[in-house]
Amino acid sequence: MRSFISAALAMTVATAYEAVDHQKFLNFIAKYNKVYKNVHEFEARLSNFVQTLKEIEAENSTNENFKLGINKFADLTSYEMRQFLGRNPGSNKEHYKTFSADESALTATKDELNWCNEGACTPVKDQGQCGSCWTFSAVETIESAYQIQRGTLYNLSE
Repeated sequence: MRSFISAALAMTVATAYEAVDHQKFLNFIAKYNKVYKNVHEFEARLSNFVQTLKEIEAENSTNENFKLGINKFADLTSYEMRQFLGRNPGSNKEHYKTFSADESALTATKDELNWCNEGACTPVKDQGQCGSCWTFSAVETIESAYQIQRGTLYNLSE
């Protein structure tokens, strides 16, 4: 009898979580104007979304420095996401070098400084499938540096 009650309770809890995930997915669909061709695609996208949601919740539970959230890509497979990244370093990684800054050379006047709070950041941009993420990061850096030096924030084109 106890195992039956435990199983019933577990099913009820699982169903409640599924309902929450389904509602979050429906909210996601509405927010990002998603349209799926058929019920099979809907179910596949729901599965991708739930997996992404679990990964986000797991990361957010362990990290205090930042929080992840849902965006318009939450229903994509990892393969589809790689298509948006536009970079394929392949197996030859010797020309990708890393470096570390000499922390003793870095000086800060504040414990923390968020340039967005200081008005030096333009809104987040969407490169879509452009594959030129470097241009977006370079232009944002130029926009911010100009605002910090000259006091005027321009939204430049990539």
